[in-house]
Amino acid sequence: MEQEIILILSYTPTIKKQDKLRELINSLNSLNYRICLATHSSTPQDIIDRCDYYLYDEQNPLLYDNDIKYFTYQNISTLKFSYKDYLLPSTHGLSLWRMYSGALTYLKSLGEEIVHMIEYDTIVKNKDIFEANTSLLKSLDIGAVLYSLPRF
Repeated sequence: MEQEIILILSYTPTIKKQDKLRELINSLNSLNYRICLATHSSTPQDIIDRCDYYLYDEQNPLLYDNDIKYFTYQNISTLKFSYKDYLLPSTHGLSLWRMYSGALTYLKSLGEEIVHMIEYDTIVKNKDIFEANTSLLKSLDIGAVLYSLPRF
């Protein structure tokens, strides 16, 4: 049986955000999932102790250059992801991409076959969505399942 791991991406510089992360990790622990936490912010030890892996990158620079700050483009097989937002004066886009790709590469190098990636403020009440995603990955022989809010 393949083991699954949950990759949580977080930036939690405030107590309120740390509490949301703590709540998520506690819910995932109660569902018997292994957890990898990847973050750009320092994290309380009690949260780290509840994770199987902890990745911390203190480098989180803001990009202000108008030529690069708003645009991200990625091609994965037949999927094209692009994003351009003119409302923000700056972005952490490069840092975020480095965290996503670095954490996924690290977990894959450890032999992890199924990685569910979520944000720190996600609410998980049961295993249904993860089980559905795992079923899709296996039955359709695809590499990723992506969900986004309707406004995106």
